[in-house]
Amino acid sequence: MRVRRALNAARVGALFAAVVGVCIVPRLTRASECGRNERPWVRVEFAENTWSAALRERTFQDLRAGLANRQIEACLDASTETKPVALIRLNSGGADDVQVVVEVQDAVTSKRVSRTVNLANVPADGRAFAVALAADELLWASWAEVALERSRPQKEAKSAPAPPPPPQVVRGVERQLPREPSTLRVGARAAGEYFGGGQTQLGVDAVFLPQLGRRFQLELAGGVRRGLSVNAEHGVVRSNAAGISLGLGYRLIAAQRAEFGLGVSLRAAYVQFVGEAEPQASDDTYSGVAAFARSGLFGAFNAAGPLWLAVSAGAGAPLRALEVRDAGRVVSGMSGLELFGSFAVTGAL
Repeated sequence: MRVRRALNAARVGALFAAVVGVCIVPRLTRASECGRNERPWVRVEFAENTWSAALRERTFQDLRAGLANRQIEACLDASTETKPVALIRLNSGGADDVQVVVEVQDAVTSKRVSRTVNLANVPADGRAFAVALAADELLWASWAEVALERSRPQKEAKSAPAPPPPPQVVRGVERQLPREPSTLRVGARAAGEYFGGGQTQLGVDAVFLPQLGRRFQLELAGGVRRGLSVNAEHGVVRSNAAGISLGLGYRLIAAQRAEFGLGVSLRAAYVQFVGEAEPQASDDTYSGVAAFARSGLFGAFNAAGPLWLAVSAGAGAPLRALEVRDAGRVVSGMSGLELFGSFAVTGAL
């Protein structure tokens, strides 16, 4: 199930968050100190006569620390008129029984779930944390229904709509669930090409990356280049270009936050060469269209939210080449082997 896979992947994150929370959240055990702010809160109940005082305290503090990192309180009791968003009941079979039953009665999604946790292989000093982690996972698995319901088409309600869940719950659930794959990434990139004919060009492109499922993506790009000046026997050759490219990429690695793959593309550019001759020589301007077939590697990293950073590099072969000559010698041109590279910043739509 999608929700369960997402929660299992987040187990390490929950473990880290809870450990950090234990260090930064003060140990509040009195009922009068809980539930007094605007945060939503979860009521925790321990079945009587089945928990030692020490195990009860450690379990509660570990559970409370994990929820506090998501701006949600955990309370044994609270002197407030605000109702809890969930009730967690913890019931152990006794000191010799390592089976702990965790029950969650959830006010947000109006359902009740339970889970049995086997602590046979858990050291005694780690059982409190294991129980707290199991309760935390079960609670968020129940609340995951909130995000799933938000993504489904809304149907006509037959009864009065339920009140919306607290924003802390919605944000926490959305962080746990994997993002829906985007269908388009749009951005800009810095790019450069070196040609065996002696020309080096640097510039920028606008980039459109339609996503074709999990493995494939198209590349549509267009931009401008300025060539580095090339010294010739009788002067200097300068160049400018504007080009477009069409490509297809295949992801060898397609993780949620990182990608690596192979790409092929065709690039065509209109280039203008401008000669600046020395006083005793004549100069001229030459322009035309050059085209190259390319292949290479690309990698991308999800930096934050919809923001992706990507790099690419590869080589190309000329389909149509352009060259500039001085005294019969080729001094500059978009010809020969092409080496290219780029760095892109895109946003997923």
